[in-house]
Amino acid sequence: MTINIYDVPGRTGKSFIPLAVLNYKGIPYKTEPYYTVPVISDPDHPSGDGSPTVISDSWKIVEYLEETYPSSGGVFPSGTKSLQFLFQQHLSKTMTWVIIPGYIIKMYHILHDESKAYFRRTRETLFNRKLEELHIEGLEEWKEAWKSVEKGLTDLALVLDKNGQDSQFVLGDTITYADFILVSFLDIIATFTLEKWEKEIKLWDGGRWNVAMERCLPYLEKA
Repeated sequence: MTINIYDVPGRTGKSFIPLAVLNYKGIPYKTEPYYTVPVISDPDHPSGDGSPTVISDSWKIVEYLEETYPSSGGVFPSGTKSLQFLFQQHLSKTMTWVIIPGYIIKMYHILHDESKAYFRRTRETLFNRKLEELHIEGLEEWKEAWKSVEKGLTDLALVLDKNGQDSQFVLGDTITYADFILVSFLDIIATFTLEKWEKEIKLWDGGRWNVAMERCLPYLEKA
């Protein structure tokens, strides 16, 4: 049997992090589209009542995969889990949520009709604004958001340089959950603002963000 992963259409940010980890660990799975958050069900490891174990939220899904399938490649090397969680929180706070408002409408329109009502309700509750009011693309607020993102990535590049010039990944020579978090953010940009990605962002900081994407590409496609 295989794991079922319920996912939004396309490859958008956090929705592909569990997919990337499944690919990296070599765990068989099949995707079921048109859900608004990543959810997995694992029939090979039933819950107490005999039904498949169901897990939602990217971080919790990856924790489950690490604990349940330890023999395959791990993304939480010993002693790094809390550090990677901190990295995720920092990236979300300083960059991801800075530009998400500009993409809200685009995210909404790629969803299946059955998911749109849930997406609208939960996001409007989260931001306390209508989705249409969150669309800041082209406004001065959007320009300021990109300035913050550029500064955030440049600051991150300076931190990652501490690993040494030959280091390929966030934590050194081994791909980890942190790399998939970083690339999920970059993938949001490339998905929803492809022209800006191609002409600007992939060239920032000596092209290192494009390199980061390319190193993770084998794990980003759905089976």
